[in-house]
Amino acid sequence: FIWDEYCDWYLEIAKIQLEHGDDSQQRATRRTLIRTLEKALRLAHPIIPFITEELWQKIAPVAGVTGNSIVTSAYPVSGNKAIDVEADQSLTRLKEIVTGARSLKSKAGIGPHERWPLYVSGDKRFIASLQNEIMALTKSSEVIASGDTMPNVKDYPSATVSEFSVMLKVEIDKDVELEKLQTEQQKLLSKIEKESAKLSNPSYVDKAPQKIVQQSRERISSNQEKLDRLTIRVNQLKG
Repeated sequence: FIWDEYCDWYLEIAKIQLEHGDDSQQRATRRTLIRTLEKALRLAHPIIPFITEELWQKIAPVAGVTGNSIVTSAYPVSGNKAIDVEADQSLTRLKEIVTGARSLKSKAGIGPHERWPLYVSGDKRFIASLQNEIMALTKSSEVIASGDTMPNVKDYPSATVSEFSVMLKVEIDKDVELEKLQTEQQKLLSKIEKESAKLSNPSYVDKAPQKIVQQSRERISSNQEKLDRLTIRVNQLKG
């Protein structure tokens, strides 16, 4: 929860709310951040006692919690009052769009920090309401809510994620990009052939530690996955 939900998602979304929200939204965001962190420290205290105590001494006063030590503070109790089903569903849809766009970048060989326009088709009102969040979390230059249909741009990487479709409008020199990808293909093929040659040698498989042999197999599998993704992108560019 702390690593994924709180840090990876909510903290990143909170940055956007603190930058673009009004005074009321900013106060609510800061309050949720600090109160959730304070409770998380109490939850984690039995497992990592020393650092949680140190942090709690700083966090608790800001969260409005009194006490001399986290040790004597009440352990958090779950409740249903703060559960917002609609907000939970909205966040799930946001995650689907963001995860789909990030995956699209990765499969297309586009760096995670490279910024290109992102088209999203589906619930146009929903997309527009979270435009800032989608743009920041996907690191896009802009987000275009395209309604039910995508522009007719078959050369651009696109994918369907749940009820939405996402497309990166990547302006590239096809010949240069194709040459780069094909060079990378050859490097991956060379790595796969090198590891495969090892595994085809009975002496290596029998005498080398099993951990080393397993690592060779894992490298082949990993490089093959990368090669498959590159091949898809190369075929897209070739049209």
